[in-house]
Amino acid sequence: MFFFEKKNQKTFDFWCALPGRCVPRVKRFLLLFFKKEGLSFSLVVIGVASLTQPTRAASVFACSVGKKAVSVTQEGGRFTYVFGAAGKADISIVGSAAQKNLFYREDRFAGMEHQLRFTNGEYSYIVYNMEGNGQMGAAAISGLTVMKGMTVIADMPCKRYAEFGVGFDYTSLPADTAAYSAM
Repeated sequence: MFFFEKKNQKTFDFWCALPGRCVPRVKRFLLLFFKKEGLSFSLVVIGVASLTQPTRAASVFACSVGKKAVSVTQEGGRFTYVFGAAGKADISIVGSAAQKNLFYREDRFAGMEHQLRFTNGEYSYIVYNMEGNGQMGAAAISGLTVMKGMTVIADMPCKRYAEFGVGFDYTSLPADTAAYSAM
């Protein structure tokens, strides 16, 4: 009778259809052992182990507004808003539902409309996107609106249309009111 053992390790990586928008959190390793006895083969699965990888911030929203840029990234339940020139942030805000300085709103007009609002004192910084609808003559737009109290003090459209990243349930964030709508 003939016997040998071969160890073959397969690694399964997290896969995402939208590169740069998904965050791998777990890698799985499946260890396989092959046995050959006579002419028959048997496959024995030894185990599956999960290793937690350090998370990295996932892009939620990013666009150029004038000579500056606005971006929002997400890591766990924390979102980070950054506005400024390349390599120099004029303002950065970390927001979360627990801190009560981050709100989400979605509506439907000609198409779906989404926004995230970060608060910092009496100021609100709102990133938004609105899908277009050719049948209604509505163009897709996105941008940044800044409010002081209830007054809009700046509205900066993105140079190119920007969408919110997928992979996070924004509806789990506190709902924003229509009073702070950038739409």
